[in-house]
Amino acid sequence: MRTVTVSGDRIYQARLAANMSRSDLAYEIRRLSKGRHRTEPSLIGRWETGQNTPSANLLPLIAKATGKSMDFFYTEEATSAEEEDESG
Repeated sequence: MRTVTVSGDRIYQARLAANMSRSDLAYEIRRLSKGRHRTEPSLIGRWETGQNTPSANLLPLIAKATGKSMDFFYTEEATSAEEEDESG
């Protein structure tokens, strides 16, 4: 079985490709949400390092701010049982 998750590394890659700082991305999320989401740069750092995951309603805003499709941010991961099957 595979699990689809939001990749913190992809958020980081998208932010850098858009030539944005964490503060820039936080500002854009606040602007695009008309102030409903008070995202801080430190929270974006936690997303990028995998300590937290953005909520589903933030992902479209992240995608729009960085110019990426929402699919870009998702990665598939094998479950531990599947990894064992592949290794031996």
